[in-house]
Amino acid sequence: MSKGSLLNIKKRIGSVQSINGMSKALELVSSAKFKKMQQQALMYKDFVDALSDIFTATLPEKLGQGSIYIVIGSDQGMNGSFNTNVYRALIGTKISGEIIVFGSKAREVLNKKKISYTYLDLKNYNEEVDQLSQKVSNAIFKGEVGSVKVLYTKYSKGRLNVVEEEFLSKQDVADFEYEPSAKKIYSSTLDFYIKHRILETIVSSIVSDNYSRMVAMKNAYDNSKDLIESLQLKMNKERQSLITQEILEVVNGAEGMGGF
Repeated sequence: MSKGSLLNIKKRIGSVQSINGMSKALELVSSAKFKKMQQQALMYKDFVDALSDIFTATLPEKLGQGSIYIVIGSDQGMNGSFNTNVYRALIGTKISGEIIVFGSKAREVLNKKKISYTYLDLKNYNEEVDQLSQKVSNAIFKGEVGSVKVLYTKYSKGRLNVVEEEFLSKQDVADFEYEPSAKKIYSSTLDFYIKHRILETIVSSIVSDNYSRMVAMKNAYDNSKDLIESLQLKMNKERQSLITQEILEVVNGAEGMGGF
């Protein structure tokens, strides 16, 4: 064993310790974001579920033939299989009509497939959704669109699933008496409904993104911690071996000089 190899192990330990500290910091940040967004998502879900039950019952029997497909991905990496799962679902889905994309990572997939789309900034999703909901609502009113689907990642009890949902799926709800008429409710709340359905799926996707990153960084932290322990054990063994070798050299030198 040489002092050079001992120095290399020390350098590796230093590098892994840097990764260990970064992973822990990212885990804590993602955990805080996850908890904050999860509270928002739960409030949104209760509201949107109630809104959907009422609104979808007012949908007219006939809508347009066109379709809009919204894909919600992520702008960031280091989130485990989050982006990969969205990619696989996107590639395996037959998409027709206009495609709207949130998240630069999902955009990369469509670029590779040479599929045309409209890209919207996930960082400014509130402003983007305001404009998008108006655009979608106008297209529905004009009879140009009859289907609005969204592909996103849904978090539920520690599990992540990429799901596809249709916004304009008519439901028959009994015991509802509309005042004013169902037609007027439909026309006056369509933009409001579309806007909050999109917002709810984006918030849910952000929750999933942060949860996935939190878990990935915890795994990275635990693995780096195990690697540090392994490297420290190896360094101690090599240091002991080097000390033993130096003692033997001293003893052999002394014997050669007749000192023993």
